[in-house]
Amino acid sequence: MNWNANKARDIISSANSILQQYLDSTNDLQKAHLGVYCASALILELNGQQVYTPNPNRKNKNSDAPMWRKRLEKNIDEHRADADVLNEFLAGNNSRRVMAKTQAIARKAQIDLNNADHRQQLLNLKDLLRQKAKAKGARLRRYNKLTKRKQQNAAFENNQKQFLRSLEKQDEEQPAEIDPARFTTYWNSIFYIYKVCPRIRALLQHLMQINHTQLKKQFQEKYKSRVTKLLNTLLSGGNLIKAINSWAVPVLTYSFGIVKWSVTDLDELDRLTRRLLTKFRQLHTNSSVIRLYLPRRRGGRGLLNIKNQCLNQEASLRRKILNKRDPLITAIAREDAGYTPLSLGCELIPVDVVCI
Repeated sequence: MNWNANKARDIISSANSILQQYLDSTNDLQKAHLGVYCASALILELNGQQVYTPNPNRKNKNSDAPMWRKRLEKNIDEHRADADVLNEFLAGNNSRRVMAKTQAIARKAQIDLNNADHRQQLLNLKDLLRQKAKAKGARLRRYNKLTKRKQQNAAFENNQKQFLRSLEKQDEEQPAEIDPARFTTYWNSIFYIYKVCPRIRALLQHLMQINHTQLKKQFQEKYKSRVTKLLNTLLSGGNLIKAINSWAVPVLTYSFGIVKWSVTDLDELDRLTRRLLTKFRQLHTNSSVIRLYLPRRRGGRGLLNIKNQCLNQEASLRRKILNKRDPLITAIAREDAGYTPLSLGCELIPVDVVCI
């Protein structure tokens, strides 16, 4: 049924007379409110209309946007639409729709289409509209960037764990589950080797068959991926360094003392970090490298030095293991002649000289 104004007027008049009698006979505000609502719903139904029911799941992306932003977006759309119409007219499209819109745009801009130079004026107007749309679009992008920066920094400061987890892609490859059968077979073979040939050196040789080159490549790629994700955010300088220290660097620290990292490898990782910071305009090419790694309480930026982290962690592990009095650990340490990154059986330079 179509909406009818005259019919709606008659229905409302009849409903008002009935509603007035109902309201006079009740003193309950809740019943009065229910009566008004039922009368309104009945009027809409009799007139062929539907009662509006808001959808709680529907979200308007501009619902919380300020009014000036909504006006700006509307102006940008209007400028682009008018410029497209003028472009069609200047290209030779003389359809009725294009002609009507062009006349409206020309009348608004006080351009007489009967003048000899009206095409040049329309061309200048088209360029002006595109420039206005571009300028207002730049203003809108600055606002969106500023809003996003505030939201990301607030989210990081309120809940770092949740913010960092949100950076991980949902389709990221998950670690493979451990196969119980393969797990049991592997450790049974090690136990068999130890029982048949109880020499600690043979056991170490079997255990340390690790492809260090492949593992280092995987750790480097994962570290670079996390640093890049953080640099693509709009975190402030302090929060960015804090996020790198707490989310990207631990990818490498888990391998210190297990994977054989050379000093050259560690220096290359530090250079990689500085190159990424420079690429994303977070570190000037001529800025001090020393200040980058100084603690913030001493005027630096507080970035962890990967080389120092590795050397100190390996030294700490070596010292802790060598101080053990367990016979098995002592025997393993005595036979470790470079099988592990700790080199427990070798005489090393005192670790107290490592810089922090």
